[in-house]
Amino acid sequence: MNLNDLDILEQIDFINKKLMEGYSLSKLDSENIISSRKTISNRFKKIGYELNKNTNQYESIIEVVDGDKSENKGPILKSSNKVVQGGTSENKEHISKSSNKVVLGTAVNNKLLEEIILNYKDMNNKLDEVYNWYLKSSNEVVNDNLKIHNFDEEVVTRSYKIYESIQKEFAEYCSSSKYRVQDLISQALKEFLEKYR
Repeated sequence: MNLNDLDILEQIDFINKKLMEGYSLSKLDSENIISSRKTISNRFKKIGYELNKNTNQYESIIEVVDGDKSENKGPILKSSNKVVQGGTSENKEHISKSSNKVVLGTAVNNKLLEEIILNYKDMNNKLDEVYNWYLKSSNEVVNDNLKIHNFDEEVVTRSYKIYESIQKEFAEYCSSSKYRVQDLISQALKEFLEKYR
């Protein structure tokens, strides 16, 4: 029998049975029943199972709670460590020593939960990419249609200090714009005051 041909949960069950029979992980490795202790440990850890040294069994590190008996009484999905699905589990007291909270349901839902856990790292990396893209793009000014307010007021002369690089960019923009410098500066200051006042 090849251990890799079994479903991941069947692998955990098989290894736990061998451990109960008195085998150690080292002995399973030396008899080529498993590929290596580290490989098995990493594989099981990806779906939330770790070796409990007290019981010498691979156990879920995900806590199972009833949907209506949650300590918050509110939606459980406020934290990324919590997943909600309907139904109950037989192993509640065996698994409930962890800080991760999951409400288990039918076998179909359990397979879905297993898939979510296995794909978590990939989804997290993609979310990081999207977030970094958003941070970069939110700093860029979109040049939509520029709308200059019709200022029918008296013009006053003021002298302000401005950084040289900004002044050069502004001068280049003004030279290609159909608006006067005083209109562009007035509009920019007006929008700034409306936004941050």
